[in-house]
Amino acid sequence: MKGATPGARATMSDSGWSTTDVFNDYLEHYFLQYAARTNENQLILLLLDGHTTHTTPKLTRWRKSKNLHLLLPTRALIPFAATS
Repeated sequence: MKGATPGARATMSDSGWSTTDVFNDYLEHYFLQYAARTNENQLILLLLDGHTTHTTPKLTRWRKSKNLHLLLPTRALIPFAATS
């Protein structure tokens, strides 16, 4: 990426839309690198929306292997997210 900060990276799907592979790439090559934990056995809780790219069986297996646990808040938990 010309002109980007050293170490920056970008990933894009063929369609330009978010995909499980793009999300997994972000988690593995960016998020985990900067997540603050003292050892690999510590749990990390991810608070995400319920987008289909976040909840595939493949990604679920990968997350569990890395001690990443997912909470998908609903509108009942986040009332300000509901709009009328």
